[in-house]
Amino acid sequence: RLTIRFRGCEEASTEVVRHELTTDGFEVSKINQPCTWAQSEFANHGGSNNDDGTLKCEHDDTGIKPDTWYVYVLTQTLKDGRKFTSHHEVLTYPRAEVP
Repeated sequence: RLTIRFRGCEEASTEVVRHELTTDGFEVSKINQPCTWAQSEFANHGGSNNDDGTLKCEHDDTGIKPDTWYVYVLTQTLKDGRKFTSHHEVLTYPRAEVP
């Protein structure tokens, strides 16, 4: 399992594109990941607006494999249309062998 945390939480939308290196080249998968509101433990229980929580700006990738190289391309689009893109390389550890 790999957790990807985004830089900011005021984005209108966030996209994750995972490139997995395989023997046949890169396998590409795209995940549209909205920043979602999570209830804060300090929330005002009488209200129901978004001020009662915090934005959760992360994505849990549970489909990763051991001993594999991944390149993640994260694109965040602000409400005013500006886009920010970053690239992240991840090499997972080989699965431990049990004697």
